[in-house]
Amino acid sequence: MVMLRPSKPQRGVRFSLPAPLFININMNDAVILSHSLVMSRYAGPYVAANSARKAGYQVKVLDYFLHHDNIEEYIKPHVGPNTKLLAISSTFIYRNTKDRHTWYNILMDEMTCLHCDSKEQLKEWFASIRKVIPKDCKIAIAGERVNRIYEYWPYIPEDHPLKTSVDLYFLGRDDDALYKFLSDNYRLRKEKFIFDNQSNFFATADIPNQIYTDKDCIIPQEVLSIEISRGCAFNCKYCNYDKATVNKKQMQAIENDFNYYYEKFGVSKYHFTTECFNDNIGFVREFHNLTKRLDYKLNWVSYARPDLCWKYPEVPELMLESGAIANFYGVETMNHEAAKFSGRGLHFDKIMKVFEKFKSLDPNYMIHAFFIIGLPKDTIKSIISFGEWISKQNIIDSAKFEVLGIMPLMTDAVKLWHNAEYAVDPKKYGFNEVRFYPDFYWKHDTMNHVQAVRLYNYIQDKCKENPYLTGPVLDIVNLMAEGIDRSDYKNKSTFNNDIQEKILTEYFDRIQMVP
Repeated sequence: MVMLRPSKPQRGVRFSLPAPLFININMNDAVILSHSLVMSRYAGPYVAANSARKAGYQVKVLDYFLHHDNIEEYIKPHVGPNTKLLAISSTFIYRNTKDRHTWYNILMDEMTCLHCDSKEQLKEWFASIRKVIPKDCKIAIAGERVNRIYEYWPYIPEDHPLKTSVDLYFLGRDDDALYKFLSDNYRLRKEKFIFDNQSNFFATADIPNQIYTDKDCIIPQEVLSIEISRGCAFNCKYCNYDKATVNKKQMQAIENDFNYYYEKFGVSKYHFTTECFNDNIGFVREFHNLTKRLDYKLNWVSYARPDLCWKYPEVPELMLESGAIANFYGVETMNHEAAKFSGRGLHFDKIMKVFEKFKSLDPNYMIHAFFIIGLPKDTIKSIISFGEWISKQNIIDSAKFEVLGIMPLMTDAVKLWHNAEYAVDPKKYGFNEVRFYPDFYWKHDTMNHVQAVRLYNYIQDKCKENPYLTGPVLDIVNLMAEGIDRSDYKNKSTFNNDIQEKILTEYFDRIQMVP
């Protein structure tokens, strides 16, 4: 499945905080700046804080930080003399860029999204942080973007703030990375990069429970993200996620999480963090039984695949009855030859029959599909045909497209993540050429990257012709948080900004009260 990438943060929704109402006797050992998508907390920073908190360290997560105009004002009340680390979660620091050819430029653009339009402004941004943290406090960056920073590290100019203003980078995935740092149980593996964990260990490790606390200022009825599984049962050739390994959280632990968050915060709406909710029929049935035991109704969204829905016809009904109101599906292509070659076996016609069944059971259920432009064996002709289809169809509610990307093969960090097979052996999959710098380019027997970019633009234009398709994929959480009917959602005008402002105002009012 292609990685879900949010759009540029809403610049119109910004806040400044009044003076804090508490006396600063702050004892936080670490502060994490997170930028969740409004109305659905991003779980990563809270998981990182969880193990350190259990070990007795004080950790503060300051969320939605890109929505605040004065970063000094936001941070200052929460740091003190013993604050050792200020970490920035990079996963949802993202800015759309028109230059889809040069990944290096995309990286630079992404990291200047910290309220900055240039590396000079980014340098000033980091300098403003230095003003309010202790002299020996480290500034670190963690999260998904660090992988790309690591890959392009040799090409980043020596005077760039990513090299001069950042002390440390946490590479890879490790629930205990923050705890290890605070307890001095870490070492730099390469220049400024810390990486101890291995991908297979992370995928099979116990999944943390009850990661949100009173200190996190959870708003009643908001949408929380919780992990219900790690790893992926499938082996798509373009994918860098943990493959052929699935670790499902114990059902009793999931139920305990639900009851804890409901009783403590009144939360019953979730975004499940998982590569695939429905990759195991036993899990789907058990989860359905769990929801029937609850005294309240769940609503949830998550990633899913149509394969199991086709193999076991009761799965759509089980998912809907257990509270699914929308799911994200990696369809990738309607070209069956390209799909099979990339590890996707179910024919597109069968996928659509699965989607039609969901809609017949619940017309308000929303289907969000992901597609990749440029898979080997996909052709210009087949993608043009797909464009005609997407412009007229009325089953898929929204679609997300990406030009095929191939990550560089990092031999010195090979155990940190699974390399896509396209990167491991490009010739085996028909690639005649792959390069990463100074521009990103690939070419296989039926297409090249330049052509794929043009087709991407063509598909985007065809989508605009279809009034059935909605806007951004992640807006679905707005439906859960506000109970907005699908017809209202399809005809929305400004409700997203209104809802964001409401959530952020309440969050910032709460966060200033909790040191």
